[in-house]
Amino acid sequence: MESRYGGDELRRLGVVDGDMAEELSDPRVQARVSQALMTATDQVDSYLRKRYLTPLAPAPASIVEAPCVLARHWLSQSGATTPSESVTEHRADTLKWLAKLADGSATLEGLTPIAKGSTARVSDRDKIYDPGPGGMW
Repeated sequence: MESRYGGDELRRLGVVDGDMAEELSDPRVQARVSQALMTATDQVDSYLRKRYLTPLAPAPASIVEAPCVLARHWLSQSGATTPSESVTEHRADTLKWLAKLADGSATLEGLTPIAKGSTARVSDRDKIYDPGPGGMW
């Protein structure tokens, strides 16, 4: 995020109330930015899981940018700050693109989508239907 938006922006957005942090290593900044990125990454994965196995390896640069965009918007709407029009538009564009990835009208170069209908199934419950002794039928 620092290489995309700069240290000043992260220090400004990293503290909800109070003075701007002196350093990016300020625990308040580290905690808020980490929380925002974790939440944004989960949101991005929720779109991607419809078509790709997550986490992506290797992750394309466009996907690495998506959580940064979402996290920046989230950080910009807390405390006394509100997101600028460009930050809000970038978020909206990113969400539209993620929706296109999810529905298959956009793809990620170099990554193969999972086959439709192929999902992992795990069950730790006993079978309801068991024709053997003690079974339901």
